[in-house]
Amino acid sequence: MNRKHTAISPLKVLIAAGAAMGLAACAPDQPESYETDVVDQSGGELIVDDATPGVPLNLPETPMTNVPPTDAPTPLVVPGSVRAFERWSRLAERERMAAVEARVS
Repeated sequence: MNRKHTAISPLKVLIAAGAAMGLAACAPDQPESYETDVVDQSGGELIVDDATPGVPLNLPETPMTNVPPTDAPTPLVVPGSVRAFERWSRLAERERMAAVEARVS
């Protein structure tokens, strides 16, 4: 019985940590403040762009109605899907058996 030792050595962990710290030390300084080219025109509210006319939107005037309640329970499975699954599983079983027979012979 041959098993490979898959534990990570402490030396590899130290090398990886040192490399990560080295990369972090070489990173450029991040800017401390961000400035935008936005003019405050509202006296407190930030307006990013001048108001532009939008696209006209025509909503339908169809009244909303509820679906009438029914006494029939909602089926959990579509009737044809059971038969399709049974056909598929029979076909898959035949293919598995053919593969086994091909390996044996």
